[in-house]
Amino acid sequence: MGMAMRMLLLSVVFLWSLSPALAADPAKRPEGFRGIPWGESIEALPDMILVETDGDIRHYDRKDEKKKLGSIPVQMVDYSFYKGRFYHAAVTYEYGFNAVQDTLTKKYGPADAALEKKDKQGRPYVTAVWKWPGRVYIGHRRYTDEQGGRIFYFDIPLADASEGRASAAPASPSAKETPSDADYVEYTVAKGDVVSRIAKRFGVKTADILKANNITDARKVRDGDVLKIPKAR
Repeated sequence: MGMAMRMLLLSVVFLWSLSPALAADPAKRPEGFRGIPWGESIEALPDMILVETDGDIRHYDRKDEKKKLGSIPVQMVDYSFYKGRFYHAAVTYEYGFNAVQDTLTKKYGPADAALEKKDKQGRPYVTAVWKWPGRVYIGHRRYTDEQGGRIFYFDIPLADASEGRASAAPASPSAKETPSDADYVEYTVAKGDVVSRIAKRFGVKTADILKANNITDARKVRDGDVLKIPKAR
């Protein structure tokens, strides 16, 4: 599993804590995503379909989801709930980054910042940031060698609470407990993959994949990452 990829998303998500001066137009702050207000209870949303559970965090698909951003096809829309309350949404698409960026600018105003960085493998990416301090954060990111991208929305109070619980690193296994490489197969994550579906494909448990790769948050698995998949027994 690519540790650099996990650290990349973690650093992007917490830009609000590193850049207190950022502040988008208060009048344009999104109070939710696609009609669902931040903090909404999962019990109030019968059209949600559970995809993956990671402790207090659960990820859902939405029945009859609109798989487009205007005219641009969407690969995946992810709805995340922390302790049963809606706090995060993400949209992944294959092409049309500039058009999507223009749409976001019209909707939310100019981005507070456009950050150009490289991941630990040296692959450059850019992230546009809209931030309403203490309330909502939006990021729009793409790798510069791709045409598509990912938009992610966070309710900041609930996101802070969720990451506080997930921040502790798992204990390192002893040498006696560490399986050999022969106990695994490698799998390169494709666009649109989520860990629970990969697990189902290989006939293993989601938790076993997370443990094998020292992953504490399944949301941070990205396309291009290489996962060690325990062999089904």
